[in-house]
Amino acid sequence: MTQPELSTLVAAVQRADLVSALNGPGPYTVFAPIDPAWTMDLGEIDDDQLADVLTYHVVEGDYRSTELTDGMTLETLNGEELTIQTLQNRDPMMKVDDADIVYADIESSNGRVHLINLVLDPTRGSGAQ
Repeated sequence: MTQPELSTLVAAVQRADLVSALNGPGPYTVFAPIDPAWTMDLGEIDDDQLADVLTYHVVEGDYRSTELTDGMTLETLNGEELTIQTLQNRDPMMKVDDADIVYADIESSNGRVHLINLVLDPTRGSGAQ
């Protein structure tokens, strides 16, 4: 599988001034929305709201997909919790909140990235639309 594009996420992280924080020593696990996941108009969300949405996608620690278990909750950098769901006889076989993990275990210099198909909404604990 070719790695999906993350240019919208990168631009959002830059706009929210989170680059230096996310480049810190970590380790961090990022549930990174791929470009098609960004259905919201970023021009309609202020920088503080954007930072809240983005930090909801990041947890402290380096979690491999094999360490994520059904019903597991992870505290995000914004203080909310994500919930992991594992599914039998389905591809992809893992979700975080309402998002499918479509590509897992990408190593980064300070942790791990799992690509997801929705932008997660910290106010709902599910995919934002």
